[in-house]
Order: sequence, then structure tokens, then C-alpha cells
Amino acid sequence: MGLFAKTIVSSKDFFDPNATQAGERRVLTLNGVEFPFRYCPPGDFLMGAADDEGVERETKQLPLLPSLRLPDTDYAKDERPRHMVILSRGFWLMETGITFGQWNALRGRGPIPKPRFIKFMSRDLWDALIVGIPVALVLSIPALVCLPIWLSGEFFDSQTLSLSLIAMAFGILILVGNISSAVVKPNPECPKTFNVTNEAIRIADYLNKSGAAPTGWRFRLPTEAQWEYACRAGTTTVYWWGNKFDPKKAFCSVDNSPVRKEFISTEGKTSVYLFRANPWGLRDMLGNEQELVADGHSLYSPETAVDPFVPVKSREKLFGIPVTTSADYVLRGGRREASPNQCRCASRLADRDVVGSKRRSGHTVVASVRLALVPIAGFGR
Repeated sequence: MGLFAKTIVSSKDFFDPNATQAGERRVLTLNGVEFPFRYCPPGDFLMGAADDEGVERETKQLPLLPSLRLPDTDYAKDERPRHMVILSRGFWLMETGITFGQWNALRGRGPIPKPRFIKFMSRDLWDALIVGIPVALVLSIPALVCLPIWLSGEFFDSQTLSLSLIAMAFGILILVGNISSAVVKPNPECPKTFNVTNEAIRIADYLNKSGAAPTGWRFRLPTEAQWEYACRAGTTTVYWWGNKFDPKKAFCSVDNSPVRKEFISTEGKTSVYLFRANPWGLRDMLGNEQELVADGHSLYSPETAVDPFVPVKSREKLFGIPVTTSADYVLRGGRREASPNQCRCASRLADRDVVGSKRRSGHTVVASVRLALVPIAGFGR
């Protein structure tokens, strides 16, 4: 079946994409799961941070003097100058980032249930057993051979027996881990994260090829300007609710968050519906999980920009061939571990010092995906 299922969309699943009011809601249903969208009308806004916003509250470590922290001036350069942006065409944006429940639908597995008992015939459980049982058996072979000899009283090297029992225990742990990951379902309302350079870029293409988009429209990642325009939702403040961070409006600085533990999933995330929506009905725009946009990273220009878009350009080569890396993309909104300063409407993360360092240390850069539905005319990039 591959990464995605073959989604069959009937005529009742299409919604009328024509709207006039900001925040109008339409719902696309795929494989029995709702994908709600909110309308963002054409308009203009000031993109970027004000001169006195954010920088003085963010610090960075010096490589040679880790105990000394100085203001991070990279934020000033990256988010400025504040400039006028004009978006000439309206677009639809998912009400939330793609959740685990919606991702399950895209994989053809329908809604994620909330079972109280193990469903032994579930596909996930069978997949776990098919992989886990052979691994556990192979690792258990030495112990199954050595243990009867030792129990019979015959001389046997205790070190060999210990190592074989450790291998057996490790195999059993793998089997139990596979089963538990299949049985313990993630909260279907938590945001799903995707590999920035793999899965995330393919979701929109998959939906377009499956025929899920209304005629004359197509799915894609939002541009950086579209994302900030929708996040601000007509406001001009640091956060869409005001200039002061409110921990009851977004999930970040997780150690200091007032969110009760029972609302935090095993992945450390919260439901995308836990906090109230911005004025246009969009939820979870700030905090919880960073979101990927379509643009490549670049510095702002003071000039007025009309429908700005910066193509992703590779800055690394492998055997002489350009390779697109996660550092080429822009991430917006901040994460649950981030400081409030990194969860502002204007904050952006894409420079090589941050994203590249994670890649060099062996970590995969992941982000949530909030799809946009845009008219093909005017967004043919």
C-alpha cells in the first residue's frame, strides 16, 4: 500500500471553495475523517517583528564560554525589517496541523479509535507481531540451547549463559515494545510530526493526485507570508491575543506551562483543540509543534511584497549533486519546549546554526504540516 492509501473522494466530500468572510469554515471528509479548513481573504499586513520586539528576551550560549549568555542578534536580523505584504488572492488553511487521526485516514486506516481493550485483529498489532516474534526468537536461540544444559547439572560456562539470557531478554523487550506501540494508540487530536525532507513535502502532492481538491484549486504548504497572515488574523501585536505571552493561550515553555499532565500525551504534546482559536478560527498556530511552510529561508526586504514566495534552494552537495536539506525550509510557530519568545507570530526558524546543528548531531528535523488550499491561477509555483 505504501505510505498513503488510495483515497476515494465522492462528490459529497467536496466543499464550495468560494467565500467572502474571514474564518468561514468548510470541512473536507477523507476516509471518514474530517479535515476542517478556514478561509483567509485577500488583504495586506505588516510581516516581521517590530524593532523592540523579542530580541532583548532571547539569549544564546557562547561556544567557548558556556556560562556566559548574550542577546541573540540573529533574531533581529532574521525577523526584520518589518514590511508590508499584499496577498492578492484568498486561500483556505487547515484549522489545525494534521493530527494523528487525520494521518491515519490518509494511510487508509480510518479514524483512530479510543479502545479500552486490545483489538487482537487490528492491522497494527499483526504488523508488530510479524516483526517482533521472529526477532525475539532469533535472539532467544542461544538461551534456549544453553539453559536446558545448565539445568541438567552439566558444566556450562556461566558467562556464555548470562550473555544468552541477556540476548533473550532483549528480544522479549523488542516484542513487548512493538506490541505496546501498536496497542497504545496516540491521541488522535495531537499533531503528527513529519520528516521535513520526506513525508511532509509529499502529503500535498498525494492529495492533489488523489482528486481531493476542488476544481481550480490545489493543496500545498502555505507560503511563509500566508502562514503569518493567517496566524495574526488581522492583529498587529506580538501574539495574536496581545503583546504579553499568556500560557493559557499556547503550549510552550513546557516546564512552566499550567497545562495539567493528564492533557499531555506520551509524546509530550497536547490536543490541537485544547486552547481557543485565533480570530479566524485557526487553532494551535503558536506552540505545541512547529509548522513547515513552503518557502526557503531568506532575509526580508524593506520593500512592499506582493504574494511573496522564496523557492527552496539546496546549499549542500553530495557527489557534486545538490541535495535539499531541512535547513533550506522555514519552520514557524515554535514548539512546546521553546521559550515564549520563539512562539511569537513573527518568529521564524530555519538558519543553519539551529536546524543544521540538529542534523549534524544525528537528529531528524520534524515539523507539523498545516495544508493550504489555494487557487491554481496565481499560485502556479
